[in-house]
Amino acid sequence: MSLNPGNGAVRELTADVVRPAVLFQETQTFAYWVYLLLAGSTVISLGMVLYAVQSGAEDAAAAKIAIVVTAAVAAGITSLLLLRTRVDGVELHVALGLLPLLRLHVALGDIIEARVVEYRPLRDAGGWGMRFGRFEGHSCRYWNARGHRGVLVVTSTHRYIIGSQQPEDLLAALRHRRPRGR
Repeated sequence: MSLNPGNGAVRELTADVVRPAVLFQETQTFAYWVYLLLAGSTVISLGMVLYAVQSGAEDAAAAKIAIVVTAAVAAGITSLLLLRTRVDGVELHVALGLLPLLRLHVALGDIIEARVVEYRPLRDAGGWGMRFGRFEGHSCRYWNARGHRGVLVVTSTHRYIIGSQQPEDLLAALRHRRPRGR
C-alpha cells in the first residue's frame, strides 16, 4: 500500500507510519495516603537533617549530603507512583512511573487466558506497585496501583495481574484482536 503525499512522490506504508489504534488506556495514581506518608516522612527526614546542621553538628558536609540524598530518594519514589496501562491491538503495555523504568509488554497473540479477577494486594502480593506473589496457588506478577480488581493475564511462561479501575474494559480490549482459537 502506498501514500501519495503530493508532487508525484509515492511513499510506502511501513509499521513506522501506521500505528495500531489504542483500544484501552488507563492511568492510575496510588491512594492519597501513600503520597501523604511519603511527604510526611520526607519532611521529618529533612527537618532532622536541617536541625543537625543548625545546631552546629560537627560534620555539616555530611548533613548537607543527607539533605540532597533524602530529597532525591523522595523524588525517585514519587516518580514511580503512577501506573499506565495501554492496549493497542497488538500488545498490552504496562509501565510504572513517570519515567517508565519498569515496563511490561505482552503480545496479544501470546495470551492464553484473560479474565477479570478480585485479589488482595497486601495478602497476595505484599502491597502495590510491581510485585511478585501467588494467585490461585500459582506464581504471579502483580502490576497494581490501587483497588482490588484487575485482569489475570496468562501466557505460556508467566501469569500477571494487571490492576485496573476498569477491568471489564481492559479485558474487552485484550480480547479484541486475539486469535479466536485460544
